[in-house]
Amino acid sequence: MADNNNLGNEWKNTVYNLGEAFFELGRTVIHSVKKGVDVAYDYMNEKEDDKKKKSSSKKHSAPSDEPEKVDGIIIEE
Repeated sequence: MADNNNLGNEWKNTVYNLGEAFFELGRTVIHSVKKGVDVAYDYMNEKEDDKKKKSSSKKHSAPSDEPEKVDGIIIEE
């Protein structure tokens, strides 16, 4: 007759190893998602910084006689 206790221990070890593997997989996925979000956040901030630099360079340029246009709307001061 088969040793039932040994079979139970094998299943316990297998379940423990699978649990540990899924735990590590979850940690890896979370770290990957966090890294992707950080990269996207940095990219968006770089674009905003570029826009601010462009707008500040326009303010410091020589004044012109023509009104400023924003999205096709003429802004007069």
